[in-house]
Amino acid sequence: MKKIILLASLAFSLNAIAQDKFELKPEGFTDYVITEVPNKTAANLYSGTIAWIVENHLGYTVHGSNHQDDKSIILTGEAPDLIAINSMGRHTYRGQFTVKVEFFENQYKFDFLSIEQYHEASGKWISIDMNNKDLFNKKGELRSMNKYLPEIATFLDKVNNDLKTSVSK
Repeated sequence: MKKIILLASLAFSLNAIAQDKFELKPEGFTDYVITEVPNKTAANLYSGTIAWIVENHLGYTVHGSNHQDDKSIILTGEAPDLIAINSMGRHTYRGQFTVKVEFFENQYKFDFLSIEQYHEASGKWISIDMNNKDLFNKKGELRSMNKYLPEIATFLDKVNNDLKTSVSK
């Protein structure tokens, strides 16, 4: 009985504080969104996510070591123009994102973990801190150079919506 109450309170607390889209604000970047998928078990959502990755060939890789008995998957994806900087015009860069998808009854948690930019000169991925207060000026507005960073939130929302559409079938 205690387990049922605990699970119910966990599900309620996730819904109570959940956001439905990613946002970049002076307070920080949205950590995660909860996506409702009615009439789907956690196992259905897990298998549907695996199928989505395989069917779409979107360049996502599944980190098998982080699978937890069909409860979560960590995805890493890459896009050629994910990062855009305003420096004497718009310049785009190859970016890589990592999210963790956790599965529950009738919903999943799409959890933002990291974003990285590929640095051509060094041949390395450089982490971007989306919670860095220096992205904003003292008025709480994005600095001119960072004005395209909200597009990362839009991109993550699109990936999440694509996943939702696929697992809802």
